[in-house]
Amino acid sequence: MYVGKIFRIRTIQSLLIIRLKKSLFIFFLLLLCGNTIAQKSNCYMTLFGLEQRTSIINKEDNNHPKVIKNIPSYAPTYGITFSQNFSNRFGIDYGALVARQEEKYEMYTDPSYPKAKLNGARKVLYMQIPILLRADLLSKPKNVIFVAGGAQMDILLSEDGTIPTYHTHTIGVAGDTTYGYDYLEAAGAYKRFIFDLVGSMGWRKKIYKNFFLQLQLRANYSLSDVEDKSFSAFYAGYIYRNAYYIYSTKRLATHNLALGAGLGLCWKFR
Repeated sequence: MYVGKIFRIRTIQSLLIIRLKKSLFIFFLLLLCGNTIAQKSNCYMTLFGLEQRTSIINKEDNNHPKVIKNIPSYAPTYGITFSQNFSNRFGIDYGALVARQEEKYEMYTDPSYPKAKLNGARKVLYMQIPILLRADLLSKPKNVIFVAGGAQMDILLSEDGTIPTYHTHTIGVAGDTTYGYDYLEAAGAYKRFIFDLVGSMGWRKKIYKNFFLQLQLRANYSLSDVEDKSFSAFYAGYIYRNAYYIYSTKRLATHNLALGAGLGLCWKFR
């Protein structure tokens, strides 16, 4: 048992290292391509950071607020993007971001006793690669107001947290069943690749020569299920007063949602 646990930990560490190497390769490739294009045409390079309100949403869980209470969290996102114009008003944005998706939640095993609850948390780290179409609503030498929308690919870098789950134990000749609770690590609980819808708007203000300050609002929502349903801790039901209730359907799709605002420093190449 002990040897198996060590092997599992080392395997997870190896997978994380491989994912990180691939993500870093993609990041530097985008940086190289963006810099090459920027040297030849009108382009902005932006380093920015966002503080986002993040939620991990499952409609079936939300239908039982007395038993399962989700608590959205705040998490940072930061990265580099390139804004490339192909006309006076329109262009394309692309880049590489590192974003954390978090959520805390409480499971009440008996709503009559508020202290009888289990606390869990999910913490997922992604590298995000957005490709957005951008429209400049205002395009002046010292001021730019823009909106953008498109899609992005999320590459899973790491996953952490604890997930409350249940176990059963049959005792006695009569086969009576008792229920207990466990905390499982979230490693292996989320898909390695997902795709998001993304929308943003912002204001870019010239502060010195080719430097601009950028204020930005951003939102993204995952199109596909972010959970790996083969992970045993994702049950299709809930525990209530020592009885396990099964949802009428299989566990529904789970989605990431993030809404945030932040600052960036832009450099205009030409």
